[in-house]
Amino acid sequence: MLKKLPLVGLTTLLLLATGAAYGQVFPRGNGISLAGLDRVDIFVRVANWDGLDEDPQEFRLDAQRRLVRALDRLGVTNRPSRTDQLICNVHAQQEGNQVVYATRLEYWALNSTDVHVLQWEQESIASARSNRFNARQVASTCADFFSEEWRKWNSTD
Repeated sequence: MLKKLPLVGLTTLLLLATGAAYGQVFPRGNGISLAGLDRVDIFVRVANWDGLDEDPQEFRLDAQRRLVRALDRLGVTNRPSRTDQLICNVHAQQEGNQVVYATRLEYWALNSTDVHVLQWEQESIASARSNRFNARQVASTCADFFSEEWRKWNSTD
């Protein structure tokens, strides 16, 4: 869990000055693990929620519903309890009228008798005015991460 740091103000200023986002894909080139994927257990997890007034559980459920709908339109359906898991992690901290947040999408292959394996991950950090930070934004970010990589390995014809 992230702790509130005095650097948040500096981070916010840097993000505002640079245009608000940083992204990374890991492991590089491992998007092939998404080839043929059409069913997955989709889950939104609020890992850190500091200083925001909205209930994190309501935010999580709204974001999850939106993410499930977005991926369903892509052709990937939600199947709870599958060993393939797609987890959209959210870390958010509000100071004043700014929210600094990180969104990380992880695709895991779970093994019942062995170590779980992180197959693919993409993350970003951004900031937004508090009235613009919402579940739709987070779900859209995670859906965009997934669909961009998924389309590279799956035909949409």
